[in-house]
Amino acid sequence: MPECGRAQGFVQPCSLECFELAAVHVEENLRAGAFLDKYSKRKTVQERAEVVLAVIRKDFPVQHPDTSYLSRTELTRKFCLHTGRLGALTPEDLYLYIIPELVGQGEAVLACKRGKLEVYAFRRDDKAEGDDTSSG
Repeated sequence: MPECGRAQGFVQPCSLECFELAAVHVEENLRAGAFLDKYSKRKTVQERAEVVLAVIRKDFPVQHPDTSYLSRTELTRKFCLHTGRLGALTPEDLYLYIIPELVGQGEAVLACKRGKLEVYAFRRDDKAEGDDTSSG
């Protein structure tokens, strides 16, 4: 039987139960690590989505009340120019994580899809930027 460790100065042999408990312990640690990794990725996506939305609201005109329309090409050109740089936003990140996050938040929607053409509508929140349209 293999030796498991020392307890009070003498070596104790490991039982099958000891190895099974160790395996369960490792599995739980891996599960906890996977949860933390998933949570941190989710927070990163949320933060990047906020930045993307802020840039859209700042740099693109309003074409319809409270809405900006951008094609997939415009989005890629604006946000994914330097994909070779460390930490740069890639088209995969933008369309598989960031845009779906904005859709889930109710800030964006796929407004039109015809063949390869995809146009996204982004909700504007100009009042938050200091535009007070209420009369008082």
